[in-house]
Amino acid sequence: MDRSAATVPWQQGELSLRVVPMIARILVTGFEPFGGAPRNPSGDAARALDGRVLRKGVSRGGESCEGASREGASREGASGKLAAVITGHVLPVRWDVAAEALLAQVRAVEPEVVLCLGMAQGTFRVERFADDARLGREDNAGALPVPERAVASTRLPSRLPVARIEAALREEGVPVEESEDAGGFLCNEVFFALMTACAAGALPGVRQAGFLHVPSDRFVPEPIAQEAVEAAVMRSLQVVLEEIGEATLAPR
Repeated sequence: MDRSAATVPWQQGELSLRVVPMIARILVTGFEPFGGAPRNPSGDAARALDGRVLRKGVSRGGESCEGASREGASREGASGKLAAVITGHVLPVRWDVAAEALLAQVRAVEPEVVLCLGMAQGTFRVERFADDARLGREDNAGALPVPERAVASTRLPSRLPVARIEAALREEGVPVEESEDAGGFLCNEVFFALMTACAAGALPGVRQAGFLHVPSDRFVPEPIAQEAVEAAVMRSLQVVLEEIGEATLAPR
């Protein structure tokens, strides 16, 4: 994807630097179905949002970013309007490869923002912490984590504006809960791997990263429409884009 670049015109012997806002990249991941479920709303959302354009100040729905629309996003970046293009990816529900699959996508996409999605019971949950707990639950290959770890020994904070996202979702009437426990399954596994890599400086281009649980339609009496799930994810990303701001995006 083309990005606008800073230009350095020489004028009358003086260096004049004009910084042009960039087209940000956002990586959104979800999971494939597991546990016999026919679908996973997190993976469905990641797949549906792939290629969408998100603009600063546009909070609802975003736009398709296919063909000419993608070129339009580049023009907006060049004209001084902050925009972001979403790459969606579905992760496998497997202990042995899920975390590395996520990190491989981060390295390939080189995003400024990484939002991992998973499904949970009842409501949206913007996870505050990732930890190294690994409960003895079989993955889609029938495998258990090695090693298992019932009690976490390390805890790392999210790099998302959690409180702002929660407030924005509540303003939209979205059911959202505070959460400090991402569970001990693959959601927490990839979240912890992401936060560990960020803390170690292994992903220097990532400005914001974290995890959002979306409601599973298996556990609620009145399932939330998939379109509403996608809209809530887009609203969350809008808050993140506002948090980053134009000044923090740098040319590559």
